[in-house]
Amino acid sequence: IIVSQDGGIPLACKNWDGNSADTAIFKARSKALVDEFKKSQAPKYLVADCKLYHKSNAEFLTKIQFLTLVPSTISLEKFSISTAITANQWVNIDDNYQYVIEEVEHMGIKQRWMIIYSKAANSRAQKSIVRQVERAHTGIKKDLFH
Repeated sequence: IIVSQDGGIPLACKNWDGNSADTAIFKARSKALVDEFKKSQAPKYLVADCKLYHKSNAEFLTKIQFLTLVPSTISLEKFSISTAITANQWVNIDDNYQYVIEEVEHMGIKQRWMIIYSKAANSRAQKSIVRQVERAHTGIKKDLFH
């Protein structure tokens, strides 16, 4: 679904087969949006999930302003998070959220990344790690028994 930036009014919607590759669909939609954005006077931003952020879309992303999540499969994303944690120069939003802004160049595009820390997400991650350790411990005990 494509919506307007002034209230989320649906502009276009199409359903694809569940097995369709999101990156290919975003590439085709991005090209169409760039053509439409060129005709428009108002500020234009493309907001999408992390499937938009792919090297096959870089050509189109250089032509528009976009807002998206950076996939965790990108090594620069992991490095940026590690750098933010090490530098410890967070800006508080409130008691639960902090952020750091980092200027990067990736896929030939100068970008501004916002790294966000959330107490709730950190708590979920810690619980997940505890569950993984417990599962591994149970598996090892079972293997040792046999």
